[in-house]
Amino acid sequence: MNLAIIGTPEQHQAFAKATATNSCKVQYIASLAQLSMPYNAIFHFSFMPSADAFTALEALNTCVFINSVTEVLPPNSTLIRYNGWATLCNYTNLEIACTPMANPNYINVLNSLAIAFTQVPNTVGMVTPRIVSMLVNEAYYALHDGLSTASEIDIAMQLGTNYPYGPITWGNLIGLPFIIQLLQALQLQSSRYTLAPNLLS
Repeated sequence: MNLAIIGTPEQHQAFAKATATNSCKVQYIASLAQLSMPYNAIFHFSFMPSADAFTALEALNTCVFINSVTEVLPPNSTLIRYNGWATLCNYTNLEIACTPMANPNYINVLNSLAIAFTQVPNTVGMVTPRIVSMLVNEAYYALHDGLSTASEIDIAMQLGTNYPYGPITWGNLIGLPFIIQLLQALQLQSSRYTLAPNLLS
């Protein structure tokens, strides 16, 4: 199987370490422009959503996985979304979403790479990113209201809920711009996703 992995060196390393690529010919590249052969599958960690980007990937006529937490797929898309956020891209159970028109080979590709997956609806934020973003947002509300310090909030949440990180640290590891982008998109659906004032500062 020929694979292309588009992303940063860190993402390349994580993918190689966590997946069964022994029997695959894998090309690790930085951008779509560097694709150089036919591929059975492409994992696009650095996908930036736009109409042109969707069109270009659909035209490849192969099994394409895109790291797209906030942007949903068009109704007839053959692409497969996955949750590729830092700390949340879990190859032992990858969160994916697709339409009924998805390239049917995606299950075989994931099985061949020993990637277990959970399929979720093709909605904004998927499941885990939506929950984690809300945790981060609430932590920033607590900071804004002077309820506690950032380190105390992190420690309390780690000890009280056994989360791998406290919400302030977690947000920084994922990247606050990703958290903010998702919350702003969700805010269009419900006011409960309104950003904490200090999250933008």
